[in-house]
Amino acid sequence: MAVRSPERQNELRRRWLGAAGVLFIAAMLASTAHGLWTDRHAMERRASEEMAVLARVLAEQARRSLQTVEVMLLGIADDERSGDLRGLDAAQLQAYVERQRDEVSDVAVVFLTDAEGRLRASSGPLPAPLDRMAGRPAFQQLKAGAATAFDGITRLPDQQRWVLPILHRVVDRDGHFVGSAGALIDAGYFERFYADLPLGFASVIALRAGDGALLARHPPSESAMGQAAPDGWHPALALPPGQAPRVQRFTGLRDQVDRLGILQPVPGYPVHVVVTRDLDKVFAPWREAAVGSIARTLLLCAAAIGLLAVVLRQLRGLETGRASIARSELALRASQERYALAVAGSNEGLWDWDLASDEVFFSGRAQQVCGLAASEPLRPRRAWLERLRYHPQDRARVRDTLVAHLRGRAPQFDVEMRVAAAGSAGRPEEAQDWNWVRQRGLLVRDEQGRPRRMAGSIEDITPRKRAEAQREQLEVRLRTAQKLEAMGTLAGGIAHDFNNILGAILGYAELARGHAQAGSALQQQLDGVMGAGLRARSLVQRILAFSRSGLGDKLPVHVESAVAEALDLLEGAPPPGLRLARELHADDAAIVGDPAQVHQVVMNLVTNAIQASHAPGTVAVRLAPLMLEAPRQCTSGELAAGRYLELLVADEGAGMAPQEVERIFDPFYTTKDVGVGTGLGLSLVHGIVAELHGAIDVRSEPGRGSSFTVLLPWSGETTQRTESDPGDAALPRGEGERILLVDDEAPLVALGEETLAALGYEPVGFTSSVAALQALENAPAQFDALLSDEAMPRLTGTELAAAARRLRPDLPVLLMTGYLGPALAARAQAAGVQEVLAKPLVAADIARALARILPRA
Repeated sequence: MAVRSPERQNELRRRWLGAAGVLFIAAMLASTAHGLWTDRHAMERRASEEMAVLARVLAEQARRSLQTVEVMLLGIADDERSGDLRGLDAAQLQAYVERQRDEVSDVAVVFLTDAEGRLRASSGPLPAPLDRMAGRPAFQQLKAGAATAFDGITRLPDQQRWVLPILHRVVDRDGHFVGSAGALIDAGYFERFYADLPLGFASVIALRAGDGALLARHPPSESAMGQAAPDGWHPALALPPGQAPRVQRFTGLRDQVDRLGILQPVPGYPVHVVVTRDLDKVFAPWREAAVGSIARTLLLCAAAIGLLAVVLRQLRGLETGRASIARSELALRASQERYALAVAGSNEGLWDWDLASDEVFFSGRAQQVCGLAASEPLRPRRAWLERLRYHPQDRARVRDTLVAHLRGRAPQFDVEMRVAAAGSAGRPEEAQDWNWVRQRGLLVRDEQGRPRRMAGSIEDITPRKRAEAQREQLEVRLRTAQKLEAMGTLAGGIAHDFNNILGAILGYAELARGHAQAGSALQQQLDGVMGAGLRARSLVQRILAFSRSGLGDKLPVHVESAVAEALDLLEGAPPPGLRLARELHADDAAIVGDPAQVHQVVMNLVTNAIQASHAPGTVAVRLAPLMLEAPRQCTSGELAAGRYLELLVADEGAGMAPQEVERIFDPFYTTKDVGVGTGLGLSLVHGIVAELHGAIDVRSEPGRGSSFTVLLPWSGETTQRTESDPGDAALPRGEGERILLVDDEAPLVALGEETLAALGYEPVGFTSSVAALQALENAPAQFDALLSDEAMPRLTGTELAAAARRLRPDLPVLLMTGYLGPALAARAQAAGVQEVLAKPLVAADIARALARILPRA
């Protein structure tokens, strides 16, 4: 066996050491490059996810705003069709359109025209293009039969504000076109809404028409308003029909700047939301981090090369004696200096704990990260603990993680914690500013396995934590919106099917009551059935309101009378020993909304308070005006300063913990026992209050009860109060007119025939819309009116109405539906339907509707 000389052995060691050093440096460079590539893609993906969520939220906001304006115009058209506006003089008509404008915050002008496009009344001056309305394409679309049309974006002549005109078709009782109701939507409303959003870096939000014309933008750009293809937009963002919107890369048409962008259509309207970000600014934080990472890697590589050179020189120095050793010591000191420079150039602080002496070294950067002023880096551990200010909630976790590593239960010490920021000294803990840091370390043991030394790094991770918190908030908002949408669809479908069953119950009970002897036990029993049926109809209306499928009437509501009526119904609900105390001091104060909505809010809140209370005790209900001098932050949102009506419902029950208060508005979430409540009540209250532009403030403590404060915008005063329905004796009756009745449910057809006959009409019922149309084709003049359901196979009610009106244009048409929404209302109007009735119906509904549409001698 050959024996190598010491010189040969040293040469082999140097070669192996050099190869290992090269591999180590190459691994460091490869790791850095891979990390930079991964971080770049992750940053682009996070930016895309944030933009997609923001675009969906803004598109939904725009849809609700446009739908509010469309509902207002529909109300004006209904007033014109019913004849309420015909007797008004010019001043009264002017006051009417001004009131309509004041009820919707994002409308600048409301106006009315006649069938020739001439202006009848306007709440303000109209732009030059709209004073010649007869020649506008939008007006021609209305004359051709369209229900709604949009005109091009323009400016107001006096205030130089940009507005988007929207027009709605107005017909008389016979369905003839008599003009239009229009509104100028203030584009500045959207810009102000966008300006209040946390947009993130380099974000641009735009609301555009279908051809790309700019309607609103943030940051604002006056020169770009109305332009079809300004910078930051590209036709390639509009994906083919059927494809879901997604974030794409594109280049600006004018400035040639690379951007990320998404085009999110607004459902049901010819506008869309565009959100863009400059790629250069999206990757700016990544570039800054990349420069630092590359610099640190190069410095560490230089230090490693220096150390490798020193070791090689030391090995070579074994052959050259003490002179070589001296040179190696000089090289080692130089290498240490380079290592110190590399550490100083990095973003991480270093610490070193000598367990034998219990002294800790904290580098200058480590002290800065921990919010300390630079000082002596080497101190006893107790002295550092007295200076460092950890968050109280993190102290136990940091201690347990350190103990686990010292005892060998964890391979390394790695913990994220909060420390007081610089400048927070002297403040109490609840008022201090906190930064997030990540501390890592590794323990070194001696030959006997005892801990000897521990060293590691500490870095500031506050920006990452804030970005994660913002992303989690957006994800929570997205999940909540998806959950509410799914629950709304399910609730609406159930309510639609239940209406048919409930209609039969109410109808036959009403017919039987008419044959019962007055004051008899049978009549009282049937009254109970009718009362239960009417309460069930109210429940269906609650479900439809939750599903957003109903159209509530927007009118002045006398709040005190609505609250008092609801409390009267609940007088018998509390168990013995539990008192319902009321203090109503709102007088004639009113809000703009639906009286049924106010009724539902009171019923749900008071019912929840009764179920949460235990006798003896009190459930307090107070109603009074309130003036907010400054904005107020509530549990469900923030309210601006102004006048409000405050409804307070307080109980003395068990109360709720903070984590329960955070979830009380979620659908199907309840703190009650099994079988008590459904968890839908507070979700319905939250939706109604939000639709009325109000807010809810919840205060609750375990063992001390709960209070719910509802704040609704005060809109003036009204003397309108709830009136009881007139009795059957006041119902208008027919004079033998033949009514064509169509419904695919045979029991409802039979019930309808009996009801119509009892009202003095001659009914002809069909369970097939196709057969009904055939009978009408055979004898168009044989029938005096058409009463049809909407949801039917093969031919829907609106399709049947349109076909019937083509056969006989003067035929009055009534439409019945259990699922009334804006889309159905528009289709019914386009088909020539005079009125749409919401199921389930009672005889009074049918009698009054027929009396309104049938001509009388």
